[in-house]
Amino acid sequence: MTDIFGDGEGFIDINEAMGVKSSASLNREFKPWHKPRKQLIRDWQWWEHIERLINDTSYSAIKYFGLPGGDLLDLEYFSKKLSETEKTKDTILFAYGFVNNESTKRQAEERLSKLLDKENVCDRSKIDKFSFQSISTEGSESRARLIENSPYHFFNIDLCNNIISKDYIDALRTLLTVQSRQAQSLTWLLSITTRNNGSSLQSNAYCILKAIAKNIDEEVIEKIQELFTEAHTLINNLIEMEEEVKDDSKAFSDVFNILFILWLFTYLTTYQKGKLVSSMNYTVNNDFPDLSSFVFRVEQGFELNQDPTEATSITISTQDKNVVLIDALEKFSTTMDVDQHLSENVGDFNKFLDEMKKLLKTCGYDISGYEAFARN
Repeated sequence: MTDIFGDGEGFIDINEAMGVKSSASLNREFKPWHKPRKQLIRDWQWWEHIERLINDTSYSAIKYFGLPGGDLLDLEYFSKKLSETEKTKDTILFAYGFVNNESTKRQAEERLSKLLDKENVCDRSKIDKFSFQSISTEGSESRARLIENSPYHFFNIDLCNNIISKDYIDALRTLLTVQSRQAQSLTWLLSITTRNNGSSLQSNAYCILKAIAKNIDEEVIEKIQELFTEAHTLINNLIEMEEEVKDDSKAFSDVFNILFILWLFTYLTTYQKGKLVSSMNYTVNNDFPDLSSFVFRVEQGFELNQDPTEATSITISTQDKNVVLIDALEKFSTTMDVDQHLSENVGDFNKFLDEMKKLLKTCGYDISGYEAFARN
């Protein structure tokens, strides 16, 4: 283990030292996020842009904040890739994350104790039991811890739910505010994974979507019409809509993604400091890709604007601003459907199946039934 901040206490797993198998290690059922498609995202989306960030900036350490789950698969993989890649082999990984219950925390602490044995993992890395939404509460311990460990180079907000809700938007706004106060000299990455279908929206989501839709400049609207004809019609309908409609259609998922991207860039900065660098999706419960995975890159010197969901009007019609928004929409229009890619490229499917199997084995899973699970 490595301490990039000074002397710190080590982490000793008493059960392991006594030869006792912990209760956390007994729960090793395969989950939906153990499919090969998640490994493709972990490699081609998250790791690829972390590696580019290090190569572009020569950072000697990467500070991660995320919602990693009890098995800490992401952290295990990032540590492995850092050590194997020539230009990143001396880079230290500091990880701070939230899990939302005690059993997951025990499992995460068990896994973290093993990660801390690695030379490239900072021994101040820590997992706490907090909900992500709790950071929006003024004076909360979770917000204090987030601030204490800031700034960060890579945020991984990997949700099973839809991010367009008051609780999640308030939390994301808090995260961006904390980062803006601490990271003026940094270039950093924000990864967001979110459901995008209508039935995943909470009751307060439509007012947020409407507020975003009402503040889109005409030049951006024209680009939406060019790239997403059906979504353009639905956005116009949404502005006039009096009642909420649980629309589980591909066109509505595009509306959701478009409005979330525009919200982020409108709020993020008044300058060309942000860029959507990767967009992928896959299917969970519908007949279209209903889970989106984005990576945004933010250059040093960014500023926060007025939140468009709270403004009656907001100036986003400058040429520079529209260039940023249109660039993001064009990138979104080329989104990779991960399921389709893997079904059409058997070599990639087998590659990521094998990688995921090895990663799960490293993290304590019995992988004897994994291949059948992965191909189901």
